[in-house]
Amino acid sequence: MNFIKDACVKNKFQVTEMVSDKFLDVTPLANALTKRTVTSGREKIGYRKVHQFRITCDKPQHLEVKLSHDDGEERKQISLKKREGRTC
Repeated sequence: MNFIKDACVKNKFQVTEMVSDKFLDVTPLANALTKRTVTSGREKIGYRKVHQFRITCDKPQHLEVKLSHDDGEERKQISLKKREGRTC
């Protein structure tokens, strides 16, 4: 930790020591989600072209994306929830 703190003479790095109780196991969350490249409106999305991503507390299994920084552009919805009954 001190090695990183002292790596710069000016503008020293701010280092936060993490202890084991600060880490969370996200495996159950990862197992419940999948990567999709199609919006709810059936529009194919290339993630490299996305400028803004948003996930909200009220819809944690949905990703909202915008393809520009234009305030007038409507966000597109992508469901990350796995389909029920699939074994593959």
